[in-house]
Amino acid sequence: MPDQHGTKGAAPTTLVWIDSEMAILASWRAGTTSMTRIESEVPPRRRSTKQVGHDAGIRPGGGGGTSDIGEPHRLEHLARFLKAVAERIPDGDRLEVIGPGTVHERLAHQVAEQDREHRRDREVRTDHVGYVTDAQLRARLHEAAGIPPPRRKRGTVTGKAMR
Repeated sequence: MPDQHGTKGAAPTTLVWIDSEMAILASWRAGTTSMTRIESEVPPRRRSTKQVGHDAGIRPGGGGGTSDIGEPHRLEHLARFLKAVAERIPDGDRLEVIGPGTVHERLAHQVAEQDREHRRDREVRTDHVGYVTDAQLRARLHEAAGIPPPRRKRGTVTGKAMR
């Protein structure tokens, strides 16, 4: 029997918002929404100082490549973070992975690969989305699960009765 919003039959759904610093897993299951935050230990990228020194003895176009000191270490941390997040995603849920950079695409690819290895058939949707509030995540989760937005009662504005 459906609840007051007609959501009893909605499929279990997980929405993951992720960047290199944090992941938020929002899940819809049996009429209940839950949100879990996972902090990352990925070190930040080193920013360029925009200062380039030139040696008069080196011809233009020559010289060494860009410095990527620390980048392999960062990528190892990122791989562990993505694995930890992927392990928290239920196998049978509908899945949407969103985020501001490319980390969400890496996670979606990793989950899709795991699904293929285990012969699971599910669509993993992705979208490039900036930073969002918990309320926006909850609304997007409900949309992904196929849950209609709650209807406002006539005469109410932002939850307060009009006088």
